[in-house]
Amino acid sequence: MADERLGASFSIDVTNLKAGLAQANRLIKESESEFRAAAAGLDDWTQSEEGLNAKIKSLNATTEIQRAKVSALETEYNRLIADGLDPASREAVELRTKINNETAALKKNEAELKKQTAALEEMENGADEA
Repeated sequence: MADERLGASFSIDVTNLKAGLAQANRLIKESESEFRAAAAGLDDWTQSEEGLNAKIKSLNATTEIQRAKVSALETEYNRLIADGLDPASREAVELRTKINNETAALKKNEAELKKQTAALEEMENGADEA
């Protein structure tokens, strides 16, 4: 299954950053499509334990990949600056912008993961009380 490949073992080879980022984007799309497939048979995935688990699984995979993307971009930026790239150059500014955009996407997914995890816990607590 894809989730076995996507976990914390995913890393981006910074020697070929562009290809690594493209692969990461493909894996994120795959994870999102797996969630859509799992939730397709559910009327409202937010109201079922199965749906919430599928969403959490997808968000976990996506978050790990995004962390790897941010790390790879930061490593590349630091390498370029250490090699003498002017921080005010177009390339440096574009790379910092990518880092900021990926960091924002990561934080958004982390917040969504926290929200869905809390919803699942609330659902499980409600089931226990019943």
